[in-house]
Amino acid sequence: MSSQHIRILMVEDSPNDAALIERELKRADVNCSIQRVHTEKALRDALESSDPDVILGDYNLPGFDGIDALKIARSLVPETPYIFVSGSIGEEGAVQTLREGATDYLLKDRLSRLPSAITRAVDQGRERRLRRRAQETLQRISRQNELILNSASEAIVGVDRDGKVLAVNPAAERITGYSSAEFLAAKNLHDLIHHSHTDGARYTLAECPIMRGTREGAALHSEDVFWRKSGESFSVEFSSSPIHEHSDITGSVIMFQDITERKRLETRVQQAKRVASLGRVAATIAHEFNNVLMGIQPFAEVIKRNTQEEKLLKAATHILSSVARGTRVTQEILRFTQPAEPALEPVDLVDWIQQLLPELQALVGAKIHIILEVPDEPVFVRCDCHQMQQVVSNLVLNARDAMTGSGTITIRVVAPETDDGMALLSVRDTGAGMIPEVLQNIFEPLFTTKRSGTGLGLAVAQQVVTRHGGSIQAESTPGVGSVFTILLPISERSAPRQEERKNQAARTKSILLVEDDADVAAGLITLLEMEGIRVETVNLGSKVIDAIERFAPDAVVLDLTLPDMSGLGVYEEIARRWPSLPVIFSTGHGDESALNTHATNVGFLRKPYELGALLEMLEKVSTQ
Repeated sequence: MSSQHIRILMVEDSPNDAALIERELKRADVNCSIQRVHTEKALRDALESSDPDVILGDYNLPGFDGIDALKIARSLVPETPYIFVSGSIGEEGAVQTLREGATDYLLKDRLSRLPSAITRAVDQGRERRLRRRAQETLQRISRQNELILNSASEAIVGVDRDGKVLAVNPAAERITGYSSAEFLAAKNLHDLIHHSHTDGARYTLAECPIMRGTREGAALHSEDVFWRKSGESFSVEFSSSPIHEHSDITGSVIMFQDITERKRLETRVQQAKRVASLGRVAATIAHEFNNVLMGIQPFAEVIKRNTQEEKLLKAATHILSSVARGTRVTQEILRFTQPAEPALEPVDLVDWIQQLLPELQALVGAKIHIILEVPDEPVFVRCDCHQMQQVVSNLVLNARDAMTGSGTITIRVVAPETDDGMALLSVRDTGAGMIPEVLQNIFEPLFTTKRSGTGLGLAVAQQVVTRHGGSIQAESTPGVGSVFTILLPISERSAPRQEERKNQAARTKSILLVEDDADVAAGLITLLEMEGIRVETVNLGSKVIDAIERFAPDAVVLDLTLPDMSGLGVYEEIARRWPSLPVIFSTGHGDESALNTHATNVGFLRKPYELGALLEMLEKVSTQ
């Protein structure tokens, strides 16, 4: 007999019969311990407090029969073997015991088979327990694997060697739009989601790296394009790992994730790098180009001021118009590549747009009518008037270009409904409108539908509005028109009124012009002298101090970029020696914020500028 210790629970009401059974087990050298019960309660208590290896039960018991005892055992310890040992059971009773779940039955007058029956039943019982525990473990593992697959954010698809889908997780369904049933019913994974290139050309099965890797048992990691059920392609990063069964390749596991957004961000990063490179080049080119424009503009103004001949006036007007157009192009590039922080102050949007209307109407011409829709009460926002004028002017010019011949532009101002809301400023046109493919890209840098456009106007507008803490959106319907809506933070207080200037200083009589470009200097000298202003010019920063001491100018017009030194360095020496001397910085590509000075007698003009702008700035810095 086995040396293993066997715990026996005996359900027997006869002490003598119990002694016979115990004696037979000892004779057969069965290593066991025996607990005897003979009532239903005692049986239940024993099963709840102990875990016997085998139960030996009499068929006839007082108060309840052997079948009842068997049922109790099956409900409390279903895997414990139950052997009937009875005096007379009969064939029908024996069949019933086996039907109810008994392991075996023996007659009390034939106990010689009992030791082997017990040993066999215990071995079978323990084997069943081990098998059950293994099944439970496998079920737990299987369930855990299922939970892992279901919880994975990556799509996971298992295929056989022919690409037939065997398993698919919810992420794959979510990303592709196909249900698990559609995956499983497909001929192969390639034909379902990998059938075409980005341009729509068919991607043959022979070309498919996933299918080739599955057949050859090769692991892959790459990027490609898959297709959704909707017919939309999307970029994916995928990996394919072969499934090995012994020495055979039976299929592969494909994992993939939608990287459309990542690709979009990568494109934007690359675009930002290109724009940054453009900015560095543009800053250099802009200085030279603006100097060229500045060398043209004064002479065009001289012609316009000194002739009454219609052809010459028309020619001068065309020249000035071309200079203005060139100025807008360089300014758009510089605003985008070197954005300046807005000088925010409370502004009445209603009053501001009404004052801007004549200038906007002049931009679009007489055939296009501009309508203002504004409330009767003021709408105060915090904004930089100069920067916002650039934004609105750009939107109005775009609206003009969207209309052939005549049309209407409606500029609307709406006050916020709540104290913490946003004020609305919109520009609507009756132009051709935009198709969705154009509309979704209009704020992208360098994107344009115009032959002569830079593709930076709306990108700059969005940049400016965002720096104001606001937002800009566009809506458009082909054949109906477009509307651009700007939301701006409201101001907590009204705009301060500037006090009337009193006791203005005498008009500027003399200027020191610090300019290294001879053409620019010549044009400005001619215009200023026509205004009765004496001008002396120097072309190097090192000559400025001596020139001021000798000439004693009323103001200095100082180029920021000089051949020998920075204009800022020159200004520091001027401010140290003559702190009250007005200085106007002039540059083709500088940023006013770079001056880093709060002096009230300092101004800034970006080339090319008109004589009127220079005279206005001279008055401003001379009367502070």
